[in-house]
Amino acid sequence: MSFKNQIEQGLEQIQQMQELYRQIRDSEILPLSFFSTAYDTLKSLTVSLHEMESTQLNAMKEQSSKHESMFAGINVLLKKPEQEINLEDFVKVDTEEPVFLNDIINKQLATDLRNVISLNDRFRFQKDLFNGNGDLMNNTLDQLNGFISLNDALKFLNDNYAWNWREEPASDFKLILEKRFS
Repeated sequence: MSFKNQIEQGLEQIQQMQELYRQIRDSEILPLSFFSTAYDTLKSLTVSLHEMESTQLNAMKEQSSKHESMFAGINVLLKKPEQEINLEDFVKVDTEEPVFLNDIINKQLATDLRNVISLNDRFRFQKDLFNGNGDLMNNTLDQLNGFISLNDALKFLNDNYAWNWREEPASDFKLILEKRFS
């Protein structure tokens, strides 16, 4: 019998007890059959509740053991000794100066120039520095992401573009490059 059916049956038994009580509540002396019926109904409800509880506990135990076996498999994957830690994946921090989490996150995000340039700046740079050509800008950003020094990046830009570094869009772009390579 399903939980829903067991609960419905229990509620029906409770309603029958209520009706029986309503019939005799104004009596001065209660019939012995009332006590016998009430006791049997309560006993039946108790047994039914214990059965539901036991079934539910067994289902929870089965689910728990399934989860334990799933997590054991994950732990095995997480503890693979052949996986070496690549120190280059981590940001190097100078321990003599105070370290702020925001700075570490910004440095990690700054490895890709697309993460550093705001949406407004992207439109402005595309319009003013790349003559409205979004593909040219994206290709240039890809190439700049490959450089490891600011000098190399600036040399590349000077060789390929005739930007005046004193004008605002170019000087702002240079500031972003300096932030990226610092």
